[in-house]
Amino acid sequence: MRNRGQQVPYDPERKVRTTEHIIADLSYNFLEHKVLQRGHWLDAPQNDYGIDATMFHHNERGEIENGEVRFQLKASNQIHISKDKKWISQRVEM
Repeated sequence: MRNRGQQVPYDPERKVRTTEHIIADLSYNFLEHKVLQRGHWLDAPQNDYGIDATMFHHNERGEIENGEVRFQLKASNQIHISKDKKWISQRVEM
């Protein structure tokens, strides 16, 4: 048993959960929360092929509507919120 506060030695055989993994999960969580607040639902495909989430929407009676919205998520440590607090922008380099 290791002492409290003692760091576990690095093991290259073990998978590591990085900050990037955590931020990516938080980005999905943020989108899912917004989608659920509107009464729709979000699905994450197992094989994404560039698609990280698909939203399915419903009408006022809760009936599923035709079509879907697909998202490709990009995660960041920082967000830029507009002065009117209506928009979030993120620079994308191509």
